[in-house]
Amino acid sequence: MIGLQTKRGCPRRCSYCTYPLIEGRTLHYAEPQASADEMERLFRDYGVRYFFVVDSVFNLNAEHELAFAEELCRRGLPLNWGAFFAPTGADGAYWHTLKRSGLTHVELGTDSLSDTMLASYQKGFTVDEAMRTTATCADVGLFCAHYIIFGGPGETPDTIRETVANAERLPRCVLFPFAGVRVYPRTSVYADAMRQGRITEEDDCLTPTFYFAEGLDARRAWGILNEG
Repeated sequence: MIGLQTKRGCPRRCSYCTYPLIEGRTLHYAEPQASADEMERLFRDYGVRYFFVVDSVFNLNAEHELAFAEELCRRGLPLNWGAFFAPTGADGAYWHTLKRSGLTHVELGTDSLSDTMLASYQKGFTVDEAMRTTATCADVGLFCAHYIIFGGPGETPDTIRETVANAERLPRCVLFPFAGVRVYPRTSVYADAMRQGRITEEDDCLTPTFYFAEGLDARRAWGILNEG
């Protein structure tokens, strides 16, 4: 599997994320034809058949993404690809076009299936949107994965149980659960940790530091997850 980048930058404001700090919030696009050229060259010269699009989030501009997909369809190359997506803002026609271009799996940075926690993480979508996106991907025939984080600001045993209950309703997908939110400087979670006295201005967080809401730690979070 080879990485491919079709755009840089991320305008989203997830509370823990460093992508906007690294790449900026303004989107800069590779020309769809140039991206397809790169994929075709790697296929012809090296036999690469599977690509992972490493954009911070792939579905940020449907017009650009569909142009990329249509270019791949036009070439008819026997290639497949996957990418990171947000579970919002895409309809069935969008997913059908991406599938025709070779998309086989969708990795969703959902983070929670509790609206309380989605607001805390500043995700900009709701549980209902995440559920609909998953159902649409299943209908289209795309494999789907959700990344879920437990323990962020505002997390409680009840919000963990809410996420688990909603996860059990998801069709045709896998889950990648994580306990604790990695803290990085200049993020909202870092600011929360500073205000609460969990870290100081001297903490560069190069040694991994994880945020857990009051009353939670990794053992407690996993214990709640394993209740059922």
